[in-house]
Amino acid sequence: MALYWSFLLPSFVCLAFTCFNQCFLKSKRKELTKKIAAALLKKGRVKMTGLYSEKKGIFYDATILMEDTGGKYVNFKLEFDQKK
Repeated sequence: MALYWSFLLPSFVCLAFTCFNQCFLKSKRKELTKKIAAALLKKGRVKMTGLYSEKKGIFYDATILMEDTGGKYVNFKLEFDQKK
């Protein structure tokens, strides 16, 4: 299962991360750190634990993927590990 978010990518990448931080990470009770930003820029993905679900009131783990659309948008996608 995957969830998508799409943000306008202005000429400055830091603005996309600011929007990502304000729109997504704050709702998940997480802060954007230099380590998270570096991993997204270098590898395009970062594994995060303890993300909060406002809908269910529980915490979960997921991998956040950053996909460059080649245009003016960048997409963020959540990937969940399959339960055994």
